[in-house]
Amino acid sequence: ISDVYPVGDGKYSIVNITKGISIGSDELIVYPNPATDIIYIVSTKEVEYVSIFNNIGQTIYRGNETQIDISNFEPGIYIISINNENEVLCKKLLIE
Repeated sequence: ISDVYPVGDGKYSIVNITKGISIGSDELIVYPNPATDIIYIVSTKEVEYVSIFNNIGQTIYRGNETQIDISNFEPGIYIISINNENEVLCKKLLIE
């Protein structure tokens, strides 16, 4: 949200709202979360490979796609691990 105009009157204001994903210079986004059918991975670094683990630590997906079909996964909480260049980033993923 940007600045509100005019300032001070409180009756009528104009607000600029931007919709979408904003990604910084060193970020990773996994969306939607919670998910039902497909998840998307957006990274400022090259994704080397992705692993998804179930709640008992079994690897249920491994690949290098940034769009993953999860429609056949059971509902629950998963860990998604993304290897980018020289780092490994992990996030919680909820599948409904």
